[in-house]
Formats: sequence, structure tokens, C-alpha cells
Amino acid sequence: MRAIPVVRIFFYCLLMLSLLGMISESAAEGGKKLMTVRKAKAVAQRALVESVIGLKLHSNELWTNTSASDQYQVASETAAQIQGVVFDTPKYDSAKDIAMVTAKIRLGEVQNIIGKPVAYQDVVIARVGFATSSAQFAPQLQALRAAELNAYDEMARLLVGQEISGKTKMRNFVLESDEVRTKTQAALWGAEVADFGWEPDGTAYIKLVLNAKWVSDLLGRTSAAGVYEVTGYGATHDEGHVAETVDGATEGKSTPSP
Repeated sequence: MRAIPVVRIFFYCLLMLSLLGMISESAAEGGKKLMTVRKAKAVAQRALVESVIGLKLHSNELWTNTSASDQYQVASETAAQIQGVVFDTPKYDSAKDIAMVTAKIRLGEVQNIIGKPVAYQDVVIARVGFATSSAQFAPQLQALRAAELNAYDEMARLLVGQEISGKTKMRNFVLESDEVRTKTQAALWGAEVADFGWEPDGTAYIKLVLNAKWVSDLLGRTSAAGVYEVTGYGATHDEGHVAETVDGATEGKSTPSP
């Protein structure tokens, strides 16, 4: 039997190691794609629930004569058991690890966020979800979600109104302090996203529309308008000037983003 040269054995070993490395890297990339697409599906389904079942929203603002204390906060929550959701073929950008998924559901009568029956009359509702598993590409999508919350808050303030309070103090003809606080609490359902995108500076925007039919159910009175429309905005980072929460508690000053 002829002996295999040592050089050839070494070459074969290098080739096997290279192939194993390629397989391992490919498997890792494939796993990341699957995770990102799965995440986008969950985000799209949450968007469906927020549109169809609704969400509870609470927002606060604090504006003062020293901008370092200014703050705007919005919090939302939703929950529902849904079935029958179908998805379009996911779109995945492998360079940025960003997935986009459209979720659809056909609706009859459902129970909304406050337990009230809502008849959607066999319509199909579709919402889009974006997701990424890579930290460097997350800010753009986070800005879009922030814009969505801002849009829901603007819709709540338009329909339900807001509570406003203020305090001002002057000493020896010089203003010492001046603050304005606002507060909004509402339950919204039936809103749909009409448009979304990003401006050249990275600011995200979302246009939210609400049919007057759902406004009538929401407010318990007839609305003259056909459709209500608002636009919400979201940023990729905060320049860092939070010294006090809107409920009066003190927090550490945040660090500006690079």
C-alpha cells in the first residue's frame, strides 16, 4: 500500500477545518434569520391586537423653564387570545439582519380591551411587524415603535382630552420656576396605521387613522368627522436631560448617546 504524503494529509485537514467553519458560520447566520423573523411575527401580531382589541394608554409630560428637567413619557399595555392569524412571506435583509412580516386576520365580533363587544363585520385587518436581533440596527426600529406610541397618545389627547396643571414662582421680579404638567389616560381600539417611514435625519413617523364609527363607540356619542388622523414621531436616541420623572421622583441624569 502506497503511503499518503504528509503534505497531502495536512492539506486534507485544512480543507475539512475550513468546511466545518463554513458550515458552522452558515448555521449561525441561519439561526439568526429564524430568530429575527420569529420576532417580527410576534411584533406584527401585537400590532394586530392593539388595532383590533385595543390598548390602554397612560402618558405624562413635564415642561419647565430649565429644559434639563423636561420629560415626556408614554406607557401602553394590551393582552388578548387570538387565533387565525396568517402571515405573508417574510422579507429579510441579511446585511442588516432586519425582518419585515405582514400579519393578517379576518374578524367577526370580538371583545375589546374594556370587555365591550365590537363587530368588525368579516373584514380583514393587516399589520406589519419589523424586528432585528442585531444591536447596531435596533435604534431605527425602536424609533418606529416610539413613533407608534406617540401617535396613540396624540389620538387619545385628540379624542379623550388631557389633564393640565401648572406651577410658577417669581422672586424679586425674576422667574424662579415654571412648570406645566399634562396627563392622559385612555383605552383605544380600531386604529389603523395609514403610513410610516423615516425622515432623512433618522426620525421615524407613523400616521394613525381611526374611523368615526369606533370613535362613537369609544366616546359614547356620535362623531361628525369621518376619520380622525394623527402623526406620531420617534427618535433613535435621547440627548440626555432627565433629572426628574413626571410624577415628581428624582432620577439620575442620563448620559448622551454617542
